[in-house]
Amino acid sequence: MKTGFILLLCLSLLEGYYCDCRGGWVKNGHTCYHFSHDTENWIDAKLVCQALQGSLVVIESQQENDFLQNQIQSLNHEWYWTALSDMEEEHNWGWMGDRKTALVYYTNWDHGEPSSSDQENCGAIKTNGRWKDIPCHLFGYFICEKPDEMDVIG
Repeated sequence: MKTGFILLLCLSLLEGYYCDCRGGWVKNGHTCYHFSHDTENWIDAKLVCQALQGSLVVIESQQENDFLQNQIQSLNHEWYWTALSDMEEEHNWGWMGDRKTALVYYTNWDHGEPSSSDQENCGAIKTNGRWKDIPCHLFGYFICEKPDEMDVIG
């Protein structure tokens, strides 16, 4: 049994796919993602991610967007909160981090999004991989992210 475990551990380290993320997190590249099983409004989703030592997901590339889309399609929920928001300045979308707002360089808005509604100030990714703006008070599933454990240690 011990030999099998060590072999599995070595294969996992060589593969470098799931071994660096703790239970409940999925690895992609150097990032671990947590896909919630419960729903929260946007502010509370952000707080839950912080409690898990992560943050709401910031989607920085088509590759990352494709990975997230593939994951959420299998989970069968309509949309997931991201860190995207225009709460600081209406119609000026940014990634809302722990202490600062980052510019949005990559986008994947759905047709007609973001809408011009002043009530829809938080962003989500839909199962088709496209983004939409939604009222922040609505309850939805969410995606947290954090660097993988090996990046933190190494």
